[in-house]
Amino acid sequence: LSDGGIHSILNRAANLFGPSYEAIRKALCEGKVVQADETGWRVAGENWYAWAFLNEDVTLFQIENTRGGGIPKETLKDFSGTLIHDAYQGYNAVEYVEHGICGVHFLRHTHDIANIEDASEEVKEFHRQMTWFFRTTRKRKKRCRNDEERLMLYSQMIRALQRYWKDIVYDDPLVESTRSWWLQKRGDQLLTFLKYKDVPWDNNAAERAVRPMVRRRKITGGSRSERGAEREAVNMSCITTLLK
Repeated sequence: LSDGGIHSILNRAANLFGPSYEAIRKALCEGKVVQADETGWRVAGENWYAWAFLNEDVTLFQIENTRGGGIPKETLKDFSGTLIHDAYQGYNAVEYVEHGICGVHFLRHTHDIANIEDASEEVKEFHRQMTWFFRTTRKRKKRCRNDEERLMLYSQMIRALQRYWKDIVYDDPLVESTRSWWLQKRGDQLLTFLKYKDVPWDNNAAERAVRPMVRRRKITGGSRSERGAEREAVNMSCITTLLK
């Protein structure tokens, strides 16, 4: 096959997939939970971004020239459920939804600061405490039998988490900045998963969703044009959703 032949096939596929792409967008906003992530993409030699929005039934890819909050705000303007993400502040532009922050990202952060050279005992102990806290919290959620018990657990664990950030100042500046940025300002969002049966505590599904785009970027170098980027988003959305 020639390059032109391949492009012709991909264009035909994108045209045929067009109505399904819009149906995926609609199905995404009708669900109760959306997970989101983004990664770099190249279009005509310039830096763009591949966004992934998904639930258990569909995956929507968009390739845009910005990483700004306007993208998720527009994409999810008709969504009213729970949005799970990695704490990237661009997602804060999505209003009228409940936000949940990935606990895995938080524990990766505490792990990283606990394993730097000459890390203090305070930061090491903080990481151990946070790991224990989230392990215990997840186990307790599994024992909840209904929404009422989950909401009660959420209230209990919010109060328990406050012991690590309220009326306390850590000596280690890395722990103190983590206390302020993650726990004081976003602690409730780290525990959003406790309130609902089907809301995950991590954003792993979205991270897995963007990996094929990362591989394709490494192999192809991205898209040669904006039309090619649009075609890539449509085809990958429909193929990934079909595989689901």
